[in-house]
Amino acid sequence: MAVRMKKAYSTIKNEDVTAKYVENHQELKVGLECHICRIDVAHKNSYKRVESPVPTHFTRKPRVEHKEGCKYNTVGQVTEIAKDSDDKVLESIKKNKFTFRLTMIHEPLRDLGKQSNSTTNDNGTTAPNKDRKYVSKGKLSSYLATMKKVLELRKAVEDDDSNELESIIEIQMYGKKIKWPNFYYDQERYLDAYNYLQSLGFKKHPICIEGIVNNVSPFEQGDRYAVNLRFGKKDKNIEQIPAASIFVSENDIPSDTFEPGQHIVVCALCTANEGEQKGENGKVINKYFNIRASLYHKNQLVIFKDEEEL
Repeated sequence: MAVRMKKAYSTIKNEDVTAKYVENHQELKVGLECHICRIDVAHKNSYKRVESPVPTHFTRKPRVEHKEGCKYNTVGQVTEIAKDSDDKVLESIKKNKFTFRLTMIHEPLRDLGKQSNSTTNDNGTTAPNKDRKYVSKGKLSSYLATMKKVLELRKAVEDDDSNELESIIEIQMYGKKIKWPNFYYDQERYLDAYNYLQSLGFKKHPICIEGIVNNVSPFEQGDRYAVNLRFGKKDKNIEQIPAASIFVSENDIPSDTFEPGQHIVVCALCTANEGEQKGENGKVINKYFNIRASLYHKNQLVIFKDEEEL
């Protein structure tokens, strides 16, 4: 397995070259090596996948692995993330096999959700629930930081390696294995996310939602706002539209963090519900299959940046 490479060593120029440079100088597409472990690599031009551009990059050749210790070796990357993780939230269980304990993220996020619910006093101020459970953000921050590194790594691996990455990191929650397709959803699979959440009833469940920011909409009252992602892939019935929104407080993550067109992924407790849009005659025009995610911590969010500079 391997991580996409921003630069490689050119045996023609006898120096490191960037993927962007090679894309503009096609004669350099031969004689390329990993600039660290010197295995043969190939160059791929940039292309567009759904609404997310895949930048030009270097990739290992088929059946050729980066040497152990090379930073582009995916197993090595996961090993380093596991070494740095607190309380074994990501732990090696056998050779080239790791487990991520999603329970350690789910429980504090669930309690933070309860903690954020408040009652309104007669003078208009808010008071916390008396029976709420205090949640330490220190440990949660560390656990989420580990998850964030895993999500960034998933984005960085070569396109044909995403399933292999998922095969070495097993997601567990309360002792049960969670399949990656039931945990990670890109824009094409919002409808799958909706159906999965619906199958769980009214329970909030941690999943990852990847997408493109469409707009940021402040609530009329309070400091909360919604980050609405671009609609997902529609069902065969064009009137059925999967829609994902992320609810955030200004105190947790300032709204100016987000801007239209950003490519993001969040790990959050999510719910699903159905909404509809009616025309002037009262007839239903569109049905929306809504996915609602709640963010309470900056490490729940990954913003993919500078892909065009690879």
